[in-house]
Parts: sequence; structure tokens; C-alpha cells
Amino acid sequence: MLSHTPDSNTTMVITIKKSGKVENILISRQGAGRFAYSQTSKTSTN
Repeated sequence: MLSHTPDSNTTMVITIKKSGKVENILISRQGAGRFAYSQTSKTSTN
């Protein structure tokens, strides 16, 4: 086990736009390998 600890709270948001659809992917990493992942999709009006 390494004694060095990287940033324990890392949040990354990826936004993908394709063919009138917007997808937001939220990836958050909270220490000790715990991992939370959520994805929301919505249809844009244009």
C-alpha cells in the first residue's frame, strides 16, 4: 500500500452532445476506491 494519497475528492463531469441529445456523465471518486457514477440524459429542444 502506498503511503501517498492522491486527491481524495475528485469529481469529473463529461458532457456529450450528439444528434440533438445531451448526456451528462458525472463521475466522482471519493478516497479508498469508493466510486460513484451517475448518468443523466435529456433531449434538447433544438
